[in-house]
Amino acid sequence: MRHSWLLLPIAILLGSCSSEDEELSVKPERLFTGHEASTTFEVPITAYYPQTMQWSIVDKSVATIEILDGGGHVKVTAQKPGKTMLRATANGRTKDIPVTVTEYTIADIELGNDLYQSNKESGGDPDPDATNEKGTVGLGCIDCHGARGTATHDPTKIGGFDDQTVLDVIATGKRPDGSAIPTAHKFSLTPDQQKAILARVRSLQPRGWP
Repeated sequence: MRHSWLLLPIAILLGSCSSEDEELSVKPERLFTGHEASTTFEVPITAYYPQTMQWSIVDKSVATIEILDGGGHVKVTAQKPGKTMLRATANGRTKDIPVTVTEYTIADIELGNDLYQSNKESGGDPDPDATNEKGTVGLGCIDCHGARGTATHDPTKIGGFDDQTVLDVIATGKRPDGSAIPTAHKFSLTPDQQKAILARVRSLQPRGWP
């Protein structure tokens, strides 16, 4: 016990660790969104530490940003297809978040909207004879996710995943972490349908923050 004073400098050092010693933490660490001239594509990002970051976008022609909550949240809005970097700065440190914007056409979005609709039989399997007004067989996404994609796949949820990861979830019925989705959720899509469903879900309005 007589040497307990030796622990004091250690305690002081541990207590002096501040935000300057901690790595900048954001979620997600990559951003994926889309662009179509008549449609607004937005994707959100959250600062977890520190929550008072300064933010900038390297190429404002590709995307612009809206900073909220003193830097704790940022909304990125696509301006044109391409790649840029969202930059977070705090305590003399910088973290770069890659931003990828994919070009879609209005036809992609319209087909994605059609695919999203319900043409399912009561048993839950797609009905190959059921089509919507444009002759597209719907996947029935809207039955579980709603018109706004409220169950797990609006840009708040998928903005950090690249296209192939999202498509793998649709094709395999498994989440990115490998866990199974507890409903019938395996769909085989053509390349055009894949692009269209991505256009649909990436154009949904973000709901909340990551």
